[in-house]
Amino acid sequence: MENRPQFNFKPTESAAVVPGVPAVGTRRRTVQSDTLNAVAFFGDLAMIVAGLLFGFWLRFKSGLIPFKESWWTTGGSFQDRLLADYLGIIAVGALLLLFTFGQLRLYRTRNLLRFRRVAAIVVRGSILWLLAYLSLSLVLKFNPPISRIYALSSGVGAVAAVLGWRALYHRILQSDWLAPSLRQRVLFIGWNDEAARLAAAIHADTSHPYDIVGSVPSLAGEYARAPGGEIRCLGEMEKLAEVLREHAVDMVILADLGGQADDIVALTNLCDRALVQFKVIPSYFQILVSGLQLETISAVPILGVAELPLDRLSNRVLKRTVDLIGAVVGLVGSLPIMAVIGGLILLESPGPILFQQERVGRGGRRFRMLKLRSMRLDADKQD
Repeated sequence: MENRPQFNFKPTESAAVVPGVPAVGTRRRTVQSDTLNAVAFFGDLAMIVAGLLFGFWLRFKSGLIPFKESWWTTGGSFQDRLLADYLGIIAVGALLLLFTFGQLRLYRTRNLLRFRRVAAIVVRGSILWLLAYLSLSLVLKFNPPISRIYALSSGVGAVAAVLGWRALYHRILQSDWLAPSLRQRVLFIGWNDEAARLAAAIHADTSHPYDIVGSVPSLAGEYARAPGGEIRCLGEMEKLAEVLREHAVDMVILADLGGQADDIVALTNLCDRALVQFKVIPSYFQILVSGLQLETISAVPILGVAELPLDRLSNRVLKRTVDLIGAVVGLVGSLPIMAVIGGLILLESPGPILFQQERVGRGGRRFRMLKLRSMRLDADKQD
C-alpha cells in the first residue's frame, strides 16, 4: 500500500485557534454585516408601514375607489373611516408581514447582496401575508373589520415600497467600502475541475456573497493540482490553522477528496474549533447529489439517495387511483373499437374473441392477462 503523509493540523503558538473565538477580521465583519442587516430590517418595517398607510389613504381618503355595494367590496359603511380606527390593524399587518419575511429567511446576511432573491422573497411573502391577513381578520373579528380593497391596495403599496427601498439599498451595499463586509471569505483545499467552475461562477456573478482568498494544496499530496490564475496558494496544509487566522477565512471548501479519512476528520475538527464553515464539492456523485439524504442505520450515519417516490404510501395510493381511473376511462372509450375488432375476429376465425394467458408481474406475482385474439384458436398449443 502507498505510504501517504498524515496531516496534523496543529496551530502554531502565534496563530493558536481558540475554540469558539473567530479571527479578529471575522468578528469585525460580523458586526458590520449584522449592522447592515439591522438597517435592512428597520428599513423594511418603515416601508411596510408606509405601504399600509398608503393603502388606507387610497381606499378611504383619496376618492379614487368608489364606495359601492358589490361582491368584492364591503359597501359604503367604510366611507367615514378614521385612521385611528385602523392603527391597530396596521400594526398587526406590519408585524405579520415582517414575521412572514423572517420565516422565508429574508434577513439572512447572504441575501443582502442578492436583490433578485430578495425581490422573490418579498413578492412571495406578500402573497402569503395577504391570505393570512384576511384569514386572521375573520378569526379575530377586528373592529372595525378589514376592508378587502384596503388589504389588497396596502399589500401592493407595501411590496412597491419595500422593493424600491431594497433596490436603493442594494446599490449602496455594492459599494467597495460595504460589500467586503458582507462577503464570506472562501479558502479552497485542493483543486479540480469542479473547483475551477465554482470559482469562475463566483467571479462572474457580482451578487455572490463570497470572496475567494486563495487555496492550499490538496490532501491528495503528490497528486495536488495548482489553481493558477488569480487564486493564490497561501501555504501548506501543516500551516492551515495559521492561514485561517491570518486571512480571516469564513468558509473552507474541500475540492479534492483524495485524502485519507483521518485527514478529512482532522480538517473538519479544525474548522469546527475555528468557527469556520466546512463544505465539500461532491466531485464523485454530481448526478446523485440532488437526491442525497443523510440517514442512519443502527445509529450509524450514512449518505445515500433519498427514498423512491413509490416508497411513500400517499404516492402509491395516488398512482393506484390514477391507474384505475385511467383503465376505466380507457376501456369505456375503446369499447366501440373493440366491438368492431371483435366482430372481425369472429368472421375470420370463429371462437373466443379474447385470449387468456398467465403472466408474471411485479414481485413475482402471477396474474391473468386478457387481450383480443390475434392468432388462430389454440395456436399457442400447436408445435
